[in-house]
Amino acid sequence: MYDISGWSHRLLWGAPVDISRFAAPRVASVPVSAATGTGTVTAGRGQDLALTLSDGSDVRAVNALLDRNIKLTRTGAATVVVPASARRQAEEVADLHGVRFEAARRAPAGAPFAKPALAAAVAADELFVLREMGFDVQPVSTALLNGGATLTGVDTLIVSSGLNYTQLNATGRATVDAFLAAGGGVVTRGATGAAFNTAAALLPATAVTGRGDANGVVAVDNPGPVVGAGSLPNSFVYSPLWFTGTGFNVEQRYAATDPLVAGHWQPTSPGVAGPDQAAGQASVISGTTAAGSRAVLFGTEPLFRAHPKGLYAQFARALFWTSA
Repeated sequence: MYDISGWSHRLLWGAPVDISRFAAPRVASVPVSAATGTGTVTAGRGQDLALTLSDGSDVRAVNALLDRNIKLTRTGAATVVVPASARRQAEEVADLHGVRFEAARRAPAGAPFAKPALAAAVAADELFVLREMGFDVQPVSTALLNGGATLTGVDTLIVSSGLNYTQLNATGRATVDAFLAAGGGVVTRGATGAAFNTAAALLPATAVTGRGDANGVVAVDNPGPVVGAGSLPNSFVYSPLWFTGTGFNVEQRYAATDPLVAGHWQPTSPGVAGPDQAAGQASVISGTTAAGSRAVLFGTEPLFRAHPKGLYAQFARALFWTSA
């Protein structure tokens, strides 16, 4: 086995899959000349519409509506409400992105939100996915910030690669500290993100690292209201992390028993940093910093190589929440 050891469209995309352990049956078939549209608007006319953020297409649709200056609200982490007056735009977006708008439930008015402006120190695959979902992203790094790049107008800073807080010079550190002091949000991923969290004193969490080459599909529980709500019961890890401590919310945790579903993840030494030690531990956390900014830390890989599409919405929910 080389490189990545476990993919699953069913577990990581949420795709329906019929599993057959027998020879494929003979079925009637016809050539496909064009794909059938999958987008729908099922609400009656005059009703507000609701879209559940389940995958990247849903996020892309939301950003497309925000680009059209449609006033959207969120009820909870996963539901976006579109006013009935924007039905025509919703129908266009549904057809374009294959998403499904339903009738919004009668409930107290949700919180209005705008499209977040993002600065991102991330790997190339993550930058690709963020832009594919329709986010406006300004790349940053230690070098760029030290050279005078600003975070003016940025709502959330994403840190997963190429940004080391301890290596910022006076100019770069002043920029980041001013951003955090003003309530700027932060979303991190992986060891680089966890190190940034510690150095910048954001959330009081200690990151525990598994083997650097461990990777695969894991089983998770989703107790948190921000990222976890409605998420798939599986995720993907590469160089897995988990978080210990108090003073934060657990959004997602590794399953209490046998978290590794498919892949390879050996302990670093007998009884140390393996899946048995990660079982039941927090894989994604959220919280508010002493400065009043919001932060979400991922120990999983929801955007990995632009593949696990059923996990994209978790990252987007974190971005919308930290940018609020």
